[in-house]
Amino acid sequence: MSLDLTSKGHESCIVFEPIITQQLQSTYVVYLEKENDGFVIDCPELSVTTQGDTEQEATTNIMEAIELFLETEGKSNNFNIDLRTK
Repeated sequence: MSLDLTSKGHESCIVFEPIITQQLQSTYVVYLEKENDGFVIDCPELSVTTQGDTEQEATTNIMEAIELFLETEGKSNNFNIDLRTK
């Protein structure tokens, strides 16, 4: 935010100009594999792996795991996944 103090006689004017920053959105490739009675899903780039009873549960779990990983690393959690099957 920029701050502009302009003095005209006895008047003071403060102008706030918001700075819009665009966060880059990362895309992580994840691999889904059927294993025994469920699914294993892996994001090799971040070394994050999880599982679920269904494809949907595994996908939800990897999204949460990636979000937590990025949070602990102090990185933006603005991301997408590119889901691939093995």
